[in-house]
Amino acid sequence: MRIGELSRLTGASMRSLRHYESRGLIKAARMENGYRDYDESVIEQIRAIQLYLGLGLNTDEIGRLFTCESLGKRRDVDVKPGECGKNVLNLYTKKIQAIDAEMQALANMKSRLMERVNLIQGEIATIVES
Repeated sequence: MRIGELSRLTGASMRSLRHYESRGLIKAARMENGYRDYDESVIEQIRAIQLYLGLGLNTDEIGRLFTCESLGKRRDVDVKPGECGKNVLNLYTKKIQAIDAEMQALANMKSRLMERVNLIQGEIATIVES
């Protein structure tokens, strides 16, 4: 299928699809006219990419997950059972830690802003009372 149809079926923009291809997350054959030709299996890959992006993973991290999955399916490569699961767990744990740190930073920022709001409100109240 051509890129426009893949975009319509997945909701991913053509620009995003080209980006995923440039990052090695999806592959397309080239037709004689130079157009990309995607296999139907790419639809599920796009859905997985969208899921992982929604979890806050970047394309490099997604690529590592895809690589681990594909290596685990090959018989000529020795991937220990559970290795991919451990990698995913480690990645998710690091993401949760990063989110916790970001939430703390945002809470601190909110607190400082609230202090400024209270200060300004107090100054306004003093001027109104005068």
